[in-house]
Amino acid sequence: MAVRTKVYRRKKDVLSKFVKSTLLPQLDVPEGKGPGRARIADFQLDIEMFLRGLFMMRSTRRDRDGTVVVAVAPVGFKSDSLRKLGRYIDYLKARSGLLTNGLELRVYERAPGGGIELSFQCTEEEIPSRTEELRTLLGLAAASKVETDTLSAEDSADQDEGEPEKAPANDEPMSEPEPVPEPAGTLQGSDEPPEASSDATVIPGPEREGGGMKIIAVYHNKGGVGKTTISVNLAAALRNRGLRVLLVDMDAQSNATFAVGLLKFQFEEEDDIIDKYVYHILGSGDFDFIPDVVRESSSFNTPEIDVIPSHIDLTNHQYKLTQISACRSRLMTKLDNVRDDYDFVIIDAPPSRDLYAEIALATADYLIIPSDLRPFANQGLTNVEQFVRDVNEFRWTIHREPLGVFGVLPSKISTNHQFIKFTLPRQKQSVVERYGFSLMDSVIFERMPLATALSRTKRQEEMDIPDPKSIFDFCKEEVSPSAKQAAVDFQMLADEVLEKAGV
Repeated sequence: MAVRTKVYRRKKDVLSKFVKSTLLPQLDVPEGKGPGRARIADFQLDIEMFLRGLFMMRSTRRDRDGTVVVAVAPVGFKSDSLRKLGRYIDYLKARSGLLTNGLELRVYERAPGGGIELSFQCTEEEIPSRTEELRTLLGLAAASKVETDTLSAEDSADQDEGEPEKAPANDEPMSEPEPVPEPAGTLQGSDEPPEASSDATVIPGPEREGGGMKIIAVYHNKGGVGKTTISVNLAAALRNRGLRVLLVDMDAQSNATFAVGLLKFQFEEEDDIIDKYVYHILGSGDFDFIPDVVRESSSFNTPEIDVIPSHIDLTNHQYKLTQISACRSRLMTKLDNVRDDYDFVIIDAPPSRDLYAEIALATADYLIIPSDLRPFANQGLTNVEQFVRDVNEFRWTIHREPLGVFGVLPSKISTNHQFIKFTLPRQKQSVVERYGFSLMDSVIFERMPLATALSRTKRQEEMDIPDPKSIFDFCKEEVSPSAKQAAVDFQMLADEVLEKAGV
């Protein structure tokens, strides 16, 4: 396959002279729609993707389960080209993608934990000797058994023809999450637009490639799994590392607001939360920005953390807010305005499938799913995965990356030795095999100091005033092996979060 690279001056040349005239014939892949064909991406396909996303329509089955080919300018590969490849893979439900500039060819496969990762790379001179390897990798060697859609695309949206592209800094898996292999109830769902995976081996999310504020939602639609305990103590653990942390309480029950010491008033007339809390962030696009609403936790942690509090009054505004489509993106817009002020934002989402949970997941870069791994919590994982799919449909329409899923975080786990030895492994296996989610490495065990720390009170003027503490500050006052180990559990969780978030 002789190729004269000097004729490739523009993306159009790469597409017509290399992809169509040389590469596809070499691989024996015809153009057109359907299995085993190459779908040429053009303006028409981009419009199709936009309209289907706008009207919540799905890609047709004949477009699915294949390989995506994207052609770019004959200079280098920039990160935007890889993101585009990820979007096409998500839309067409392709199992892999091929990226070429006429000088070099790369294949990206669906990663086990979401997104895409580099699996094959060669120069155009090496293609003749590696054709069969490439065909096998793309699933073309068994065309009768493996359906393949092939797509070649000009990267025309963000670069003028002939303009050189910068090469990406690395070949890490890209930020387009993907379904895991299809056990019952996984995020694979071949009938859905871009979706998040439950496996955390590869961490998707728009901030993966570098620094910047990371937004993590803590969510399960079942209550009583330790969601708030995890949210506030993870925030404290990150703050203790010197990171700038903002905690957002999106739950009308206001448990996180209470846990960080902001609900210490005893009488309604002393309520200093109702005039400025998370509702005001959502209720207006022109007023009540983050600095106007944020508060500092009260004697909760050393150092304290910033908090957007919640209030029981939040329940009174849901119907009104559902009528305002813009409210779904107001939190992410206002957080973007303070992107340089925080390293991490932790969102304590409500245990439900309502507007506030939707906003939390639409705003976040990453998701942690706490679970006690018991039957009811596990059965709720099916609802969680469907909710993530639904949220990703909305994220797709606003050109936002699918939600990255760190995995299921075992929480409120018994410390009984026999339970840990025999029962816990079976529970973990069930989550992976039956529900398709991966498990985070960290485990939050059910230790009495965790509950005691958040339910502390102090005597003041003949009244018991709430005086909750992070597990770290609690350890300074109530020294015990159990308290120390609880603090270690959250230190390990913070380590894992930092690693997965690429910090």
